[in-house]
This record gives sequence, structure tokens and C-alpha cells, in this order.
Amino acid sequence: MRRGGADRARATQRAKAENGPKEAYAWIVRRHQELATALRLTAEEMAPVDKLLKELERLLEGIQLTGEVTPRLRARALSVGELCSSHMGRAYLARELQGKARVSRVDARELLVATDRPTDPDDTRFLEADVLPRAARAEAMSKLVQPGVDDGDVSVARVVITQGFIGFTAAGQTCVLGRGGSDTSGTL
Repeated sequence: MRRGGADRARATQRAKAENGPKEAYAWIVRRHQELATALRLTAEEMAPVDKLLKELERLLEGIQLTGEVTPRLRARALSVGELCSSHMGRAYLARELQGKARVSRVDARELLVATDRPTDPDDTRFLEADVLPRAARAEAMSKLVQPGVDDGDVSVARVVITQGFIGFTAAGQTCVLGRGGSDTSGTL
């Protein structure tokens, strides 16, 4: 049975805490490198992905050193695959659709904010969050619709790449929606 990205990330966190940092992290990096090669992405296009993978490496090393994985850290680690994939997808589609579509990437966390329930345990707040669309965030919304450019212009399609199952807490910390979260974020 193949594991999905979130399941693999959870297994990676457990492996990091129990068996050391190298093997599981190396698998994740290898998978992203293989995909980058298949998509013919340049080093410049991969720079945001490399930065995210380095952040993941630091998070996982911290987990290994402390032997603890807080829900907040788990949510940050779990979001990395979605964030990497959206950078890679945007770069690939921008090149492939050049002249045919405008391709942009929107961080779903800018649009989805978790319902603030201070009495919820951290597991729920960070790993099984309920989200609603954030009131119009000018920066994120500007990537969706560009006044004067998109108004009535149907000659060039608009493609927006984003992530599934991640959002921000009311305090601006990364959270995940848990099982079915990609469906939820996709419909919102």
C-alpha cells in the first residue's frame, strides 16, 4: 500500500524521534529531486523548495534532539510537502502554459484561518483545525484577481496553484485540517 504525503510525513516524524534523522528525510528530499528532474525545474525554480526542505530538516533535527513532537511542530512539518508541491507545480505550469495562461501560487494559509477555540487542546487546534475562508486578504486576493488585467479578459486563462489541508491559526501559526482537510480546503 502506498502512503500519501501526510502519512509519510507522520511516519518520518516517528522515525526521526525513534531511529535518527537521515533515512526518512533523505527519502523526502530524493522524491522532490526526482520530481524536479522529471519536470525539468531549474535550480532557481527549486530555490523555495530547497528552503522549505532545509526548514523541515531543522524541525526534524529538533524533534530528534528533544525527543518531543508538539502538535504545533507536527503541523509545520506536515505542511512542507503541500508547500513544496505548490511551488513546483507553479513553476512547471508557468513554463508549460507560457503565453496561454497566467499561473500564480497562493499560500492557502493566507486564505484559510482556523476557528479560534482557546479551550481546544493543541492536538485539535493544530492537527484537526476547522477553518473558514479568511476575510479578503489583499495580498492573497491580488494573486487571484488582478483588476484591470482580469476584468473581462478571457483570451488568457488564469491558473491558481494552492495547497490542500493547511491553514493558519488565528495567531498566524500553521495548522492542518486533518483527514478530509484537502476536500474542505478545496471547496472553500
